[in-house]
Amino acid sequence: MDQIKKFVDELDRDLISNGLVFVIGAGASVASGLKTFRGEEGHYKDHRPEDLASPYGFRRDPELVWEWYQMRMRKGFEAKPNAIHHSLVDLEKHNLLDIIITQNVDGFHHRAGNSPDKIVEIHGTITKSHCFDNCGETFDYDVAPGEIPVKCKCGSLQRPSVVWFGEILNSDDLMQSQNKMQRNKLVVTIGTSGMVYPVAALPFIAKNNGATVIDFNTNSSPISEIADLFVEGPAEESFKIFSDYIISLFVE
Repeated sequence: MDQIKKFVDELDRDLISNGLVFVIGAGASVASGLKTFRGEEGHYKDHRPEDLASPYGFRRDPELVWEWYQMRMRKGFEAKPNAIHHSLVDLEKHNLLDIIITQNVDGFHHRAGNSPDKIVEIHGTITKSHCFDNCGETFDYDVAPGEIPVKCKCGSLQRPSVVWFGEILNSDDLMQSQNKMQRNKLVVTIGTSGMVYPVAALPFIAKNNGATVIDFNTNSSPISEIADLFVEGPAEESFKIFSDYIISLFVE
């Protein structure tokens, strides 16, 4: 897209070479065949999100909650990272990526090949679980569990390692994310609605600290209103153009 290349050409090269910071939302995984949180099919539409993703809902019906996550895990493991995820890996390989702050719990950034120290899964991940009563036992998954609810070795139950309604984000993850917004001068958002706080505030923190903000999304959002460049449409197409062009500028 000429719009993208023209914008990149006008950027200070130092902004790019210092590494881009990314804030990733659910829209980045749609091209992999995953629906957003509130778009799941079947009888789960008859349940409030809080019934399926909260400590209260888990205490009330752990089997229902695990059934829902089992379904999401199966879909996630069957799906594959898309062009957005692979482009982020390419940027890292060329030392042009600082950090990925993702709201997604699907684990695609790890599976695509980004380094763990470059990924902040700020809402957790469904590829892990931990003891509901915090005994310290954790499980890792590369397939969905066959028997649910998943029992912990201590006699309690395991729960998916995601941040549920009514829970606070990991303080270290949040602090790291906020620090990046205050220090880095080039922030890119992909597929995020800008409606889920406190992550939705991150691009605004960056903007208030003088950063250039670029937003890739299928629809306008509060973020696109403050972005220096808003690229509307499927990000798996436009973001690859963006990342490939940036890499071409630094490849001799």
